Amino acid sequence: MSKENLEYISKEFMKRHISIADIAYEVFKSQIDYVENLKISDANIAVSKVLSKTEVQNALMVAINLDNLANKNMLDGPLQEAVHSDKGTFGIDEVIALSTSGLYGSIATTNYGYLDKIKPGIIGRLNDLQRETGFVTTFLDDMVAAIISSAEGKIAHNTEESDTVYVEMMVKR
Repeated sequence: MSKENLEYISKEFMKRHISIADIAYEVFKSQIDYVENLKISDANIAVSKVLSKTEVQNALMVAINLDNLANKNMLDGPLQEAVHSDKGTFGIDEVIALSTSGLYGSIATTNYGYLDKIKPGIIGRLNDLQRETGFVTTFLDDMVAAIISSAEGKIAHNTEESDTVYVEMMVKR
């Protein structure tokens, strides 16, 4: 985990009013029906673990920088227009987010698609920010969805693993 990476990401999140608490709340809301005794602190821990992964940090930094460059009109030609307008056929923003969620298995990947479609909470706020003000969040809204879905996958897999260990222990009795 790179301290500099996380400081940079945190600073950029603050500029956009993105908090770990907002991200963790979306994770908690989506998983509470599936994980008995889930606490918001579990969701916070899962989000923090996802953010500590180097590949996630790198994808976030690319996403943030591309959005920042688009906000300054510093991308070349048609790329500037595609990123600035968040064209539905552009798709590279989703590809980066999908590859990120893929680090956490099929649950995270399918959850990412669902989140990208319904845009709950902070994802919707970022999407609306761009639509209403022109402030580009083309890549970052998808990356926040990827962080949420990855944390959901992490919780699901950890719960499944602990359930399996418990069942195996009971069978051995």
